[in-house]
Amino acid sequence: MAAVTVREKFKKLKSKFLFGLFPTDAVCLVCGEELKSDRRFSLCGECVSALPYISDEYNICEKCGKPFFDEARFCLECQNHRKAFERANSPFIYEGAAAKLVEQLKFNNKQYYAKPMGGFVAAEYVRRDYSADALIPVPMFKEAEKIRGFNQSRLIGEAAAEILGIEMIADVLIKTRETKHQIGLTAYERRKNLEGAFGIAEYAPAPANNASNTNVNPDKNTSNPDKNTYQNTVNIDKNTSNPDKNTYQNASNTDKNTSNINKITGSDAPKNENIEKIKGKRILLIDDVITTGSTINECAKVLLGAGAKSVCAIAFCGTKYRLPRGDMLKEPEKDEKNDRK
Repeated sequence: MAAVTVREKFKKLKSKFLFGLFPTDAVCLVCGEELKSDRRFSLCGECVSALPYISDEYNICEKCGKPFFDEARFCLECQNHRKAFERANSPFIYEGAAAKLVEQLKFNNKQYYAKPMGGFVAAEYVRRDYSADALIPVPMFKEAEKIRGFNQSRLIGEAAAEILGIEMIADVLIKTRETKHQIGLTAYERRKNLEGAFGIAEYAPAPANNASNTNVNPDKNTSNPDKNTYQNTVNIDKNTSNPDKNTYQNASNTDKNTSNINKITGSDAPKNENIEKIKGKRILLIDDVITTGSTINECAKVLLGAGAKSVCAIAFCGTKYRLPRGDMLKEPEKDEKNDRK
């Protein structure tokens, strides 16, 4: 991943300077026209009317929220593939003025766009009668976020959380590896591309000074007690008479979808406090755009594996539902030569 250039750093500093110098609600964010009066979402009336709103005239999939003109309760993608999340919605279709807002935020560093976008997400939360204990943004891979300078989903989520008065939990759900761009991939390829790409960040408080080294090799290396604290099973003395009594399970044995969740066990072992933040809570994922729902589905798997009670999602906008071809829904035949992942 390329390093952040001096030009990019200067561009970000300039944007922050202008953001502090000029009020962001003086002109319409879409067309640039001066706002004649205080507007709810920093958009003029004409541009608000032009937003591709998912109105009640649409029949929407009860699972992923995609609008389609059909009497079915679920789209074909959701009929054919079980989803880990309970439901998802978006106030807008990803086109026109809504797409412009997303693109300006992500690619032109217009971070102040996130506030009105978060307002629309909060309005959708109320409109669709959601109920959540905490909001969690869909994460970016750390190197990608470092280059962009921010995570747009987190900015939108922070704005929505402030309006709704709901706790925002960031930096708990993480993306553990870079993935291919999803553009051009079929629904099946998107699912495979994101498998195992998310996890729970490990966090445990430092053990107390008197946290004993007595449970792990107490008679060995006493001159350097730090080496004796919370050792993995691979470092336990093979000659110990009862190695299973005080050893700790190696985290590499965890399930793929929860590979980043700390599974160390033992009465004195540190707990992953990030898991405690999620346990038993109704989580609402926040994203900028929902396409096939593969990303939020993988995130939901990890959160449920960490003990979340339920997972739903709201994005600022979603792509139009398109009737999928057979090869977009099904796994390619084993004897086919298919290099795409």
